[in-house]
Amino acid sequence: HAGIALWRGDFSRAREQAELAREALGNSLTTDPRWLHATSIVIQATGRLGDVAALATLAQELARADVSLDLWCVLGREQLRVGDHAALERTMRHAEARVADSDERAGADHATLQAHRAMLAGDFLTAASWWERARAAFDGLGDRAFAISTAGEAAFNLFLLGDHDEAEQRTRAALSQAERHGYEHIVAWLWGNLGWIAYESERTEEAHRAAEESLARLRQLDDARLTGTTLALMAL
Repeated sequence: HAGIALWRGDFSRAREQAELAREALGNSLTTDPRWLHATSIVIQATGRLGDVAALATLAQELARADVSLDLWCVLGREQLRVGDHAALERTMRHAEARVADSDERAGADHATLQAHRAMLAGDFLTAASWWERARAAFDGLGDRAFAISTAGEAAFNLFLLGDHDEAEQRTRAALSQAERHGYEHIVAWLWGNLGWIAYESERTEEAHRAAEESLARLRQLDDARLTGTTLALMAL
């Protein structure tokens, strides 16, 4: 249920249910796959809620538990989401120490984290390579939601490289897949990306329509960060 709430954008409920699962399992069971899954949901929901302090507490918990690469990658993505770059660098040190022993899924997560890090540094060509590696890995794993969201991230990276036409084409393709499978949070986010692409292409009215579509969907979700960026676009 926590996982369903997460993908539907009900992040408060997702965190609450995942925390209950962790308590029921016992927080000492840090190698139990069920505990690891619940903890991953807690981290993701916490990041989407913008709770920086709670993410810092979770980072300390992961360090004490000496968890594997995949959870460090989940944490790193959420630290990026909330803009805590100093914490991200600490997380990267933990992640890099575990790459050699990771499985394919953790390797895919690591690729997304490296892509985000490269984008943060303004190295969009390196980011493009990491995004393609991550997308191929998620496709191979059959993880449809992450494959779609990674395709959307790669498309936005193209936008930052200045290829607005290709970025828009790929964003619309990812949006179509997300809508088909009911990934509401991804749909809302991609509409916002289309708005930014249209705005930078000097199609202001179209940009505002896309932003309105994104905002209408975000009102049904629980993501203050994306709501804020969409409102910023509408104010332009």
